[in-house]
Amino acid sequence: MKFSIPMVGHFELRKLPIAPQNVNLESLNELTSELLSEVVREGEARIAAQTTSHLATDQRGFTIAGIQLTVATAAFAAYISALVSDQSSWISLYTLILAAGMFLAAACALVSVWPKRFCIPGNEPKNWLPVHWVHARTLKGARLEQCAALQSQISDNRLTARTKAYCQIASLLVSFGTVFTCAATAIFC
Repeated sequence: MKFSIPMVGHFELRKLPIAPQNVNLESLNELTSELLSEVVREGEARIAAQTTSHLATDQRGFTIAGIQLTVATAAFAAYISALVSDQSSWISLYTLILAAGMFLAAACALVSVWPKRFCIPGNEPKNWLPVHWVHARTLKGARLEQCAALQSQISDNRLTARTKAYCQIASLLVSFGTVFTCAATAIFC
């Protein structure tokens, strides 16, 4: 079963292609300087949008983990209470399974917010030193190199976003699966 990256601002899940790291952008050499400037501007805007989405994904991961840890703590407290008060062993078993499942789900959510490599907009001034240049020392050559760097950063960010999405989806699936299993078992047994 394959999942797609949930895009911020959209309600559907859709598959995003990941461009290879070594995309050949030589055909951009045919563009005019003005058009090349627009390509760079749009690439920088894309990275800025990815950064916003990245921060929202981290916030969502922390929120999901917080809710799951709250439920896990309450379920574990109910387990201890059931043990102390000599309640039914089934109740204590359900609460223990619920607590364990929610702790596991929260761990998946927290893995999604663990710091990972992420490219942010902008460039370091040291990258403009001539020693770092590959193309001719012209504005157009610099823009071509910037396009290649932007494409690499966008691809890296997309990969990071996909990893975060998989972790959060796994967290939600474990969470819902645990609740459903405990509820169904309690009702039908």
